[in-house]
Amino acid sequence: MRLQRRLVAVDLVEVIDVRVLLIVQHVEAQAARLILLGAEGVHLDRLEIEPRGLRFAALQELENLEIRLRHRILDRGTDPDLLWAGIVQSLPRLVAILETVLHAHGGERRERPATRSDLVRQVAETLAIEPSRLEPINVLRQLSSRPTDEVVREELGSYLALLADLVRHLGRLAAVDGMPPEVSASVWE
Repeated sequence: MRLQRRLVAVDLVEVIDVRVLLIVQHVEAQAARLILLGAEGVHLDRLEIEPRGLRFAALQELENLEIRLRHRILDRGTDPDLLWAGIVQSLPRLVAILETVLHAHGGERRERPATRSDLVRQVAETLAIEPSRLEPINVLRQLSSRPTDEVVREELGSYLALLADLVRHLGRLAAVDGMPPEVSASVWE
């Protein structure tokens, strides 16, 4: 009986300790939020983002996307279902990177593209790429079912070549914009 009371008391103390810990964590989170946001809060529309930094970040993300897709092939093999899944899963990230590239082209204020096709066309103009070269992005986004195994392999090859082209063109633009001195325009040739 005594042992049972002692166990109940220990359990009760642990529950109280956990509740106190959660309350303390909540208070700390609120304090951190107050420090971060301040009394008035930070409004993102007042933050100025350097277009050069955006272009460099977009270049890094694009290179990472290509590398991740190539590593996925090495890690998971050449099963067409896995290859197709890699392409399809990388498309939303690619579109987000292209939106960043367009946003970073701050010299001229454009209206936001109404459709993804307009986005791809505007990015092609920004990077001085033939718009038909980026058209596979729209075609891949509109496919509702997986193509045949041969087509998947062909699409993967052309998709990887497209990513490499985008890296080259964006790299040239970033080099002209003043990337770090150790990286020159000749690297992107």
